[in-house]
Amino acid sequence: MDKLKSFKAYDIRGKVPSELNTDLAYKIGKAYPLLVNAQKIVIGHDIRKSSDEISDALSKGLTESGVDVIDLGLCGTEMVYYATPALEADGGIMITASHNPPEYNGMKFVKKSSVPVGYDSGLKEMKRMILNNEFAQHAEKPGTITKYDIMSDFIKGGKCKTDAVIGMTAYQNNRAFFPDGSIEFLLGINIADKIGNSSCWMRISPDTIYFCGTIT
Repeated sequence: MDKLKSFKAYDIRGKVPSELNTDLAYKIGKAYPLLVNAQKIVIGHDIRKSSDEISDALSKGLTESGVDVIDLGLCGTEMVYYATPALEADGGIMITASHNPPEYNGMKFVKKSSVPVGYDSGLKEMKRMILNNEFAQHAEKPGTITKYDIMSDFIKGGKCKTDAVIGMTAYQNNRAFFPDGSIEFLLGINIADKIGNSSCWMRISPDTIYFCGTIT
């Protein structure tokens, strides 16, 4: 991985473990705080099998650099984008490969106020830092990891919209079930055709889908 092919125009994406693995995730955790001058970072991940270990390695790199981590756990990308300014963090990292096949994973980055980080606005520099082993020093006092369930804040913050189906936990027979117990009847929306863009989902029957994320 001496060329870091996983660094793309708008995010990091690559096959696991040849292009993205726990070693690279750890190094990203050591480099990103320097890039954005971070003391607190929000992270989250999708349902891919490799996401947990990548999240753990990323958290280790961040906390060893003295950064406090707010871990949203399994969530949608938009929840990290929402939580970063809402929780007054200096940046956010979502572990996901979006629509790519299961053997892939990746990361999306934002700075303070959820300003996106692309190749020309930070990823290129972070890639250079990693290739040259320029990392944050090992902090005398490691950062902390706080598990945080953002769902209720996300919904109360007005981010739960029926037309985008954000925050929906289940879809069955043209009905959307939300975490607060409400039910919306969705007309003219074929959810089954759109679930490919959800960060994580699972079909448990021909007409029932459980998921966390956004359908677009």
